[in-house]
Amino acid sequence: MKSDSSEVRRLSAILFSDISGYNSLLQKDKEATLGLLEEHNKIVYPIIQKYKGIIIRTVGDAILAVFESSISAVESALEIQEKLNKRKENRNKKSFQLRIGIHLGETIFKNNDVFGNTVNIAARIQPHAEPGGICLSQTVIDQIPNHYKERAIPIGPVNLKNITDPMVIYRMKMRKDGQISEGEERDTPISSSRKEHQEPDPITEVVPSIVMPSRKYIIFSSKKRKGVWRPPLFSKFFCLFGGTEMDYTEAIFGNLEYQVDIITIFGSGQFYFPKSIRVDVESSSIFGMVSEKTDKQDYHSRVVVKIKCVNIFGKTSIYSI
Repeated sequence: MKSDSSEVRRLSAILFSDISGYNSLLQKDKEATLGLLEEHNKIVYPIIQKYKGIIIRTVGDAILAVFESSISAVESALEIQEKLNKRKENRNKKSFQLRIGIHLGETIFKNNDVFGNTVNIAARIQPHAEPGGICLSQTVIDQIPNHYKERAIPIGPVNLKNITDPMVIYRMKMRKDGQISEGEERDTPISSSRKEHQEPDPITEVVPSIVMPSRKYIIFSSKKRKGVWRPPLFSKFFCLFGGTEMDYTEAIFGNLEYQVDIITIFGSGQFYFPKSIRVDVESSSIFGMVSEKTDKQDYHSRVVVKIKCVNIFGKTSIYSI
């Protein structure tokens, strides 16, 4: 990283971390907490450096570090949490837990500091991690090996402060001596829950690679989609003098809640869903209309699609087939 005032842009993984409940600890026993912070620094700094991370700035217990790749940032975060977990087993040492968030994107380096939306997103993701846990963005998930992806549980889409679109983020299952740690789900072990030759179940499988939120602007044109595909958890369609036809009947859904927003202005939209999932529709129209034929749907399904549509001299048709 350059030390002068020139501006450099590059793809980087940003890691944010802080000690869970640090301010509360500081108020209760300032001297002991500052000693804890020293121990924290002795553990965390060398691990970040081991994976070629650069600590850009620290504020109290909070760390902002930059890595050349997602895998380096994730492996650094995992080693930090694993080392702190082992430390917690020593009853002679006062324990503390970190929350860590990681995002990958374009960053701007200037005057020995780092800026950009990637930094903001990483900072907003970090509080969603559990104490002792790690939270990742979709761009990080897309870059890491499968054995790490299998430990990532999607949550959301969530609204992050000062970030326009909701984002799907992931919490990593933390392991302790090869087992899922206390407080995490204890289902069938992830590594053995699916045979290699089995095809994913389109309805009951929680899809490990959730697609990023999608916005489609259909203006004086048309758009169609059908066949086998993975829908995003959040979709928005804006049809102005245009039309869209989206066929979800063969789409691969996870056990999650999906949101579809539709706006038609002198336009139209047709949406087809399998009857094995639940479709909830909320609509409003100004000289427009909604045609809804979803009486065959499964109202007990764990997969839910929530549709919000606004029609201004337009029409939206929704079918369960």
